[in-house]
Amino acid sequence: MRFFNKKEIRNILGLNISRNTFGTSYSKNCLILYRMLPFKKKLGDSHQNEVQVIEIAKIISEQGYNVDVIDYDNYTIKLRNTYDLIFDICPAERPVYQHCLSPNARKILYLTGSNASFANNAELERIESVFNRKGVRLLPRRQSPCLGREIESFDGTIIIGNEYNLSTYDNYDLKNKYMVPNTGYDFAFSRNTSHKDPKKFLYFGSAGSVHKGLDLLLDVFAQNDFPCELYVCGGYGNEADFVE
Repeated sequence: MRFFNKKEIRNILGLNISRNTFGTSYSKNCLILYRMLPFKKKLGDSHQNEVQVIEIAKIISEQGYNVDVIDYDNYTIKLRNTYDLIFDICPAERPVYQHCLSPNARKILYLTGSNASFANNAELERIESVFNRKGVRLLPRRQSPCLGREIESFDGTIIIGNEYNLSTYDNYDLKNKYMVPNTGYDFAFSRNTSHKDPKKFLYFGSAGSVHKGLDLLLDVFAQNDFPCELYVCGGYGNEADFVE
């Protein structure tokens, strides 16, 4: 007897895919591999990708495609459609859609930052810097798997960032490269300027405090008689070694 895990059951029930997201009846189909949950629940602000994936789907739909959306790391879902366009944030050597492509299918690669090998090394260098200054070796928290040569088979590349970010992929032969600025938030509380203080600063970041340079900020603001205050928001609470 075989027991199915939660993801497999959701795949069987069709809960891990947003099929024909906008209810269109075009002759062409597109599969987006990014974040599926924003199409199943009320839009939140837990991560910028919730806004991005919805806008990306709308733009692609406006070009005449019925749009399906799945999570980028769903490697077991059984797809029903044949796709004329793929929009993939994390290509795999044997992608889940490999047997679902039309003869003239096009593939778009979406890169949300610098090359993983570059970013991984950068975090390790920052951890080494902390060790040299503090005598404590912290755990890496931003290590990501590196992309393989399969990304060179994509017909176009969109990257969040600038020429510097793009240059970290110089060891790949990427085609038709386009750069876009990162997504920001317009929080309601940030529009209230009546309580703003030029001597108070807010750090707002997710996991990987050292990678993001929070240790350097703390060194600056902790100086004796430093005239400013730092308020820290983010994922540092899950990094006990950093907090200690």
